[in-house]
Amino acid sequence: MKYTSIIAKRILKGQKQRFAQLIIRISIASIAIGIAVMLISLTIVTGFQKTIRDKVSGFGAHITISRFDLNQSYESAPIALNQPYIKQIKENKDVISVQPFATKAGIIKQKDIIEGIVLKGVDSSYNWDFFKTNLKEGKILSFDSVTSKDIMVSKVTATKLAIKVGDKVSMYFIQDPPRMRAFTVCGIYETGLNQFDGKFAMVDINQIRKLNNWENNEVDGYEVIAKDFSKIDQLAEDINLLLPFDQKGQTIKESNPDLFDWIGLFDTNVYILIGLMILISTITVISTLLILILEQTNLIGILKAIGANNQSISSIFIKVAGRIIFIGMILGNLIALLISITQKYTHIIRLNQELYYMDAVPVNINPLHYIIVNIGVFVITSIFVLAPIYFVTRKISTIQAIRYQ
Repeated sequence: MKYTSIIAKRILKGQKQRFAQLIIRISIASIAIGIAVMLISLTIVTGFQKTIRDKVSGFGAHITISRFDLNQSYESAPIALNQPYIKQIKENKDVISVQPFATKAGIIKQKDIIEGIVLKGVDSSYNWDFFKTNLKEGKILSFDSVTSKDIMVSKVTATKLAIKVGDKVSMYFIQDPPRMRAFTVCGIYETGLNQFDGKFAMVDINQIRKLNNWENNEVDGYEVIAKDFSKIDQLAEDINLLLPFDQKGQTIKESNPDLFDWIGLFDTNVYILIGLMILISTITVISTLLILILEQTNLIGILKAIGANNQSISSIFIKVAGRIIFIGMILGNLIALLISITQKYTHIIRLNQELYYMDAVPVNINPLHYIIVNIGVFVITSIFVLAPIYFVTRKISTIQAIRYQ
């Protein structure tokens, strides 16, 4: 073992230098807290973004294909089922499923209580993973040879109308002539997105076809479920190249710009927080090293007197800094991982679902975040620490250092 490593270890132990030992511990704690804060922030923010994205996409899919017109209502001109481009879209490696849908606005009534709602009609090919995850009571829609009269409503709607699974409700539709349909509540779901929960109810798509006097091969459009949310913009471009001139493919981000712009603002806050934590960690390590160099002035003078060059002396304090940073990083990672795993499986930190769209702080433990943060902190901190080490050790005079008390 080189003598520089032995001396670095003795400085870190500092049995006879209690003040130096205290400063080292404070420096390690500062780095550990900084790393933990950065990782936990990334875990929570990305968890929050992912949860909101998944919930919004669960209602409207990642990409919606519909007729191209200026109609902004929930009722539009139908398109024929089994379009020629559907096979090509399904064969795309980034697509999970393609499912037809239809919507129709109406008024739901139970006793003397009425509420505006949008029926979303689907068929047996619909991907129910999202609603199965958020189902609170009952079951999802079932499909058979006869048009199902089941309806799946949100907990928000069920609470307003004071209904439960098995109850019958009436739906009224303002058209010419006006129509009424009776449904049986088969399931109640809750996602936490009240502006969506209170708006939609799920029914058999054949109910929408009959109300609109459509043929059995007509739908409002198609919903495309993508494998990777980050690729939906490119996927939408590819899909639009396949569509005829009177149809369009729109991403969930385009149909809900305000919500996704709001989610994007969290990235800026995280970047600022990470920058501040790195700055604090760097300043702490530099301050610690300057104190240690000051306390080891006699040692530096002696080493120079017996022939040690500036490079060797600098390497001693570089090793000290490296070990302080490394120990702090290890502790920070352990703290962040422990807190994140605890929250993920116990949901100990709760939230107001009406304000935050979820009932507990979400976490998204991504190994890539840990790798990037650790490499970034180590590299940036090490670069800024080198300058004062090289500058101070070269400025210390041998004679003055030996006399220094």
